[in-house]
Amino acid sequence: GGATWSEGYNYALYNFMFRDGIAYETGLGYCYSWVNNAYSIAELLKAGGSDIFTEPKMRDMARGPLQLIVLGGTTPAVGDSSSVNGGIILPNKSVYRAAYREYRDPLIDAYVAANSISSGSSDYDSMMQARSDRQPLESEPLPAARLLDGYGMAILENIARDRAVSMYYGERGGHSHRDTLAFDLYLKLDGTVY
Repeated sequence: GGATWSEGYNYALYNFMFRDGIAYETGLGYCYSWVNNAYSIAELLKAGGSDIFTEPKMRDMARGPLQLIVLGGTTPAVGDSSSVNGGIILPNKSVYRAAYREYRDPLIDAYVAANSISSGSSDYDSMMQARSDRQPLESEPLPAARLLDGYGMAILENIARDRAVSMYYGERGGHSHRDTLAFDLYLKLDGTVY
């Protein structure tokens, strides 16, 4: 038999999401639809008294996509998602509002602050809810060399953060192309990533 789609939520978190928080799809836009849905379900369950935000994988699903941003201006074009100049692909802002509230994570906090995620939101009240009493994580800059080995992405940025290379070496899952092991080269000029 094939994969079953009728497993419990906790099993699905670990069976369909790689260890770095990226779903088993190849195309990132499709991966992030899993994250959007997972966070929507988590919000409903929390309102009903079951807090699955305590599962480490939930935090990873907000952090993983942020680690895939290259030179602060684009996401690698893998499979059916975007193009070489397609900009940043991320889960919905509602994911980052919830992650900001639930986790004391410097990477998530920095993204929320830099992108004014709460302003103009129809879900502004959720942003104003008390933040979790969980202990803050140690502050860590996003490293120049990143390996998301569950998904299969290697990214190397130079120290000046104006040149980078990425390579997708993951398995060819849903929405993939024949682009495995190809190198993408990036250059940042005057704030624009090429």
